[in-house]
Amino acid sequence: MRRFEGDDWDLVVDSNRRKLEDAFSRETAAALGVSPSQVVLLDCRVGSLLMVFKVLGCAMSDAEITERTETHPYDEVYALYRPRLRSFEGVDAAVPRGFRADADEVWTRSRVEFEGEDWDYVLAMREADLLRAFSNATAEAFGVDGDHVRDVSARYVTGNLHFDFELRRPAALTEADVNARLKECAYAAVWALYEPRPLEEEKKAVTTHELGFEGEDWDYVLERRRAEVKDVLAVETARALGLEREDVLEVEVDAVPRSLIAFVTVRHPSLLSDRQVEETLARCEYKSLWALYEARPLESSVLMRRFEGDDWDLVVDSNRRKLEDAFSRETAAALGVSPSQVVLLDCRVGSLLMVFKVLGCAMSDAEITERTEAHPYDEVYALYRPRLRSFEGVDAAVPRGFRADADEVWTRSRVEFEGEDWDYVLAMREADLLRAFSNATAEAFGVDGDHVRDVSARYVTGNLHFDFELRRPAALTEADVNARLKECAYAAVWALYEPRPLEEEKKAVTTHELGFEGEDWDYVLERRRAEVKDVLAVETARALGLEREDVLEVEVDAVPRSLMAFVTVRHPSLLSDRQVEETLARCEYKSLWALYEARPLESSVLMRRFEGDDWDLVVDSNRRKLEDAFSRETAAALGVSPSQVVLLDCRVGSLLMVFKVLGCAMSDAEITERTETHPYDEVYALYRPRLRSFEGVDAAVPRGFRADADEVWTRSRVEFEGEDWDYVLAMREADLLRAFSNATAEAFGVDGDHVRDVSARYVTGNLHFDFELRRPAALTEADVNARLKECAYAAVWALYEPRPLEEEKKAVTTHELGFEGEDWDYVLERRRAEVKDVLAVETARALGLEREDVLEVEVDAVPRSLIAFVTVRHPSLLSDRQVEETLARCEYKSLWALYEARPLESSVLMRRFEGDDWDLVVDSNRRKLEDAFSRETAAALGVSPSQVVLLDCRVGSLLMVFKVLGCAMSDAEITERTEAHPYDEVYALYRPRLRSFEGVDAAVPRGFRADADEVWTRSRVEFEGEDWDYVLAMREADLLRAFSNATAEAFGVDGDHVRDVSARYVTGNLHFDFELRRPAALTEADVNARLKECAYAAVWALYEPRPLEEEKKAVTTHELGLRARTGTTCWSGGARR
Repeated sequence: MRRFEGDDWDLVVDSNRRKLEDAFSRETAAALGVSPSQVVLLDCRVGSLLMVFKVLGCAMSDAEITERTETHPYDEVYALYRPRLRSFEGVDAAVPRGFRADADEVWTRSRVEFEGEDWDYVLAMREADLLRAFSNATAEAFGVDGDHVRDVSARYVTGNLHFDFELRRPAALTEADVNARLKECAYAAVWALYEPRPLEEEKKAVTTHELGFEGEDWDYVLERRRAEVKDVLAVETARALGLEREDVLEVEVDAVPRSLIAFVTVRHPSLLSDRQVEETLARCEYKSLWALYEARPLESSVLMRRFEGDDWDLVVDSNRRKLEDAFSRETAAALGVSPSQVVLLDCRVGSLLMVFKVLGCAMSDAEITERTEAHPYDEVYALYRPRLRSFEGVDAAVPRGFRADADEVWTRSRVEFEGEDWDYVLAMREADLLRAFSNATAEAFGVDGDHVRDVSARYVTGNLHFDFELRRPAALTEADVNARLKECAYAAVWALYEPRPLEEEKKAVTTHELGFEGEDWDYVLERRRAEVKDVLAVETARALGLEREDVLEVEVDAVPRSLMAFVTVRHPSLLSDRQVEETLARCEYKSLWALYEARPLESSVLMRRFEGDDWDLVVDSNRRKLEDAFSRETAAALGVSPSQVVLLDCRVGSLLMVFKVLGCAMSDAEITERTETHPYDEVYALYRPRLRSFEGVDAAVPRGFRADADEVWTRSRVEFEGEDWDYVLAMREADLLRAFSNATAEAFGVDGDHVRDVSARYVTGNLHFDFELRRPAALTEADVNARLKECAYAAVWALYEPRPLEEEKKAVTTHELGFEGEDWDYVLERRRAEVKDVLAVETARALGLEREDVLEVEVDAVPRSLIAFVTVRHPSLLSDRQVEETLARCEYKSLWALYEARPLESSVLMRRFEGDDWDLVVDSNRRKLEDAFSRETAAALGVSPSQVVLLDCRVGSLLMVFKVLGCAMSDAEITERTEAHPYDEVYALYRPRLRSFEGVDAAVPRGFRADADEVWTRSRVEFEGEDWDYVLAMREADLLRAFSNATAEAFGVDGDHVRDVSARYVTGNLHFDFELRRPAALTEADVNARLKECAYAAVWALYEPRPLEEEKKAVTTHELGLRARTGTTCWSGGARR
């Protein structure tokens, strides 16, 4: 800040504000040797003129900037100043406001209110006119000059316009007289400015706009965090357009290949055109949205491993846990991973089929399958025990994969049984059902039981489905099989059917204890108890396959080094306590662990006192220097950086510095001891006592020294009982302090200056006065206490009055809070909701209100600070000033606990490696490729390989997508270094395919043509048919093979001339996309013509309608787009290519 003395700067601000701001910026820049654009003017306040500003990109300290601006003459600024013309009899010049021109006049603070719903509109349009009219009318009402009315401010509060101001009045005129005269004043000039807002002012337009964000894994993000994505898009769109969150009416999001598409519908002023909205959104970086983006974790597809044998159902029924554990261990051993990375999805019997996934493994699905097929699985087979059977004339079972008779074939079939309660029967007697069905089917065809295999049963909407394979004579057609199955009575199966008992829906409610180790769970619960409980409920429900509502209660408590949780769940009574506990023991509770964080190392709130009566002069004139000096000296005393000393408050009487120390391993006691013994020479060097003139006293004496060796200072307290002292304290605090001080001095027969540092506070039915008394050394503390008890304090009791019955009246006020910090914008991107909630909770606690009394919290990050506006409902007896002083004393510890510095990381970068056949390397050696890339990138940048985070690995030519953490280089410098680096290790892994072409010796990277007469072309062929989706799901590999072969045949080329073939179903059509290597002389039109002529008989031979009994579903995707002009699309966050 820079202050310019003078009473009449308001005239300059009203008439010439732009010139004033430009002059100040130019002169400040000249004083500091920077550009005027680096001087950011934040506010311009009048009384005397106070310019509030920041300087960007300047290496000077705040103290040095302040020193230079204070000594700079600012001739341009002062040249704009024009004082009012005043006529005072016998007065030659204006007198500074802090002094009274007449000893019989005093300054009084007052308020006048004007009722009207549209004062906010008038205030916004004509604030200067309102202030001028009010000041003139007030001065006229009291018959004084205009300079007797000062510091006039106006603000709109819920249907009223409030004017606050100071009036210089004769001392003989009481406050009651002032208020009476203000009520009589008509304020006609003020009311003449009042006008209702125009009806057309509220006119709004509603428009929809398309946004696009590139990224491979937006579909994965939407699966997990769709609601957050939509909410963040709404908030950031509103902020970018300067609207409220409620003005974003709708957000629709969808993931298309490699992108997120969003449609936002906004309500905005009709003067804002569509083009302006789109340009504004195109400039918006959507940082909070990008903070939600994350790459899909590495995992395999769903894989299967089959174990031959008829009697695995016995093992599954009696030893399922051992079977699953053995399979996980052996699969992990086969793949070289941890058993926890093997996720078992299903365990089906007939022969045994284990369905599983592998997490965090770089092998391809083919390589995993190859390794698991080759692995012996001795532990699994050791659990197998076949039934004892007696077959006449049969020596041994024949493996199912081979036909005993060349005239027999395997057929896959299904049989369905109707019945509402088959789900109950299946749950209770699955093994009996499978056995009865297998035997009945074998009997119906007159074959042995081993001719029926892979029998599985599942319940689908009122029907029990048996799927199985049957070895039948080749001469027996599928129609014959189906006919025989329909004739079979399946009496043994129906004999097992029974309706569910009436009590089957019975549920059990049980409570289970969970434990999570961790030093700092108590800290986590202090900050996020509600989130912890909610996450525990959601993850417990998911683990048990229940709804969230079935977790009836969650209780959590932090014990030393652990979190203990008790979850009460409602579950089917068939599920035993042991099964529930085993299931919960296997649950990883990943979302819960994501909430865990270590307690930051920081001291408690500490204080250091500096004796002296006149520190208020230093605080008023040199607060910044005082705070800087205290921080530097405290840091020197403790051996830490000044930035680790956080100054929370600075209180005067004697000077009391309230502070914390961050990142210091000392105890609070040790910090206090060191700061108490430190001399603080820099702090004391700023102290300047007032000059006083007392009879017999030559100069003021600092409070820490006694003026008389026979007198000492004593700290004491006096209490007054009464339920309504809080009301009296709120209404008449100054009178109470004055009455108490005078009565105490009178009780001891001393002057008023022998009683100092008097403070009053209300504590549960009592009013406490704390104060210091200078007493004769011969007078003991017991004597002091005795005399205080004898004192009647009549003047204090005279002020006591019960609160009026209407005391419950509430006021709603808004207050601004500021918190310094470089990275609040980063904190808000990640935890805006938490910040707002914590601000609300701590504000309520500081003011002694309920959480619901904090009606609204708005937060925004400005350069190097967090600005918050809190709207609170509080007793109307509590003034704005009292609320603001209370909030200024609040430390907001929980809010600061959310603060964290932005991690240093690069943007998403890419490095391309040319070559056609990198897919071979990725499939067979991905882990080595990624490690080699990380090591070489780290070597190129001079960082650790662990700082290189690989996000994606895409083939065609090879494209490595990565970030670098903790590296001070710019993105451009990282890109330059990685582009110049040879990457020998990476290229050493490259092995091109061996190709045989007439006249061609070796494979050539894709960017070059192996034959100057051949080129690659991307094409598409479509096949119409409603059931291609069913065929694609059942026989994708066969379709791709048939299409590739037919295409190669149509062009008379080898199969490797057709590559990158993919198939997808789109609304009644099957689309094949592929690349074809064709002679350069063959045009694209020729290619398309030949594709149309091709019959693709092998593809059409695979087409079949879906079975009638299949529940037909439709899955459709629809894109909606709004284009402003042909050929352009608006992408958020900058141009995309």
